[in-house]
Amino acid sequence: MKKLIPVIPIAWISSLVTTLAIVYGSPSIFPPLGSRSISDEAIDADKIAPGAVIAAKLADGSVISAKILDGTITTADLADGSLTTVKIADGVVTATKIADYSVESLKLAPSSVPFAYTSSTGVASTTSTTFVDMTDTSVTINLARTSHLLIIFTAEARVNPAGGVIYLQARVGTDLAVPDSNEYELIPPTNYNTYTFTFYKPSATAGTYSVNIRWYATMNTAYAYKRALTVLALPA
Repeated sequence: MKKLIPVIPIAWISSLVTTLAIVYGSPSIFPPLGSRSISDEAIDADKIAPGAVIAAKLADGSVISAKILDGTITTADLADGSLTTVKIADGVVTATKIADYSVESLKLAPSSVPFAYTSSTGVASTTSTTFVDMTDTSVTINLARTSHLLIIFTAEARVNPAGGVIYLQARVGTDLAVPDSNEYELIPPTNYNTYTFTFYKPSATAGTYSVNIRWYATMNTAYAYKRALTVLALPA
């Protein structure tokens, strides 16, 4: 009795061999799956293996700020020297982003704290019994913002003959600094003594100011020698 060879399995095997031969022999019949053949949003984050997307596979300009989650880029992710001043937008570095004590003195531009200074070794004198400007004891200071002015005045002074009292005041523009009027007085001997006085002018608005030391003597002649005037502007 003759054995019958199963027709269906043989036909399936023959078809598989033929198909494989065509695929390997003519791969152009089945081209690779290009990006145009993939529908929008077909590849989501779950279908991308960890580490599969590297820098070389990102087109220039494809990663924009809107694609970066807040807080995902930390200091460790930034290469040394990668963050330059041209990469920082104007106004993005605010006071809250600057750590305490992180701004060193070398980072401050010259005259970032406005100041003015003058000194003289010439002898100034007055017999006036009302306030007048002291010779060579005036400075001009420019304020870019509202500031508190600290005014420091040092001088050697005397009255001759003895017995007179010297009164001092500091004028900022047309206003008097504190203390004003006759609150600073000195009763010097006939020989020179050294004196230092501090005045304060709060909340001087932006502008240019002349700062003068003014004085008078109640009697006789008052003299001032080796004097210096320093004015500092502190942020208000």
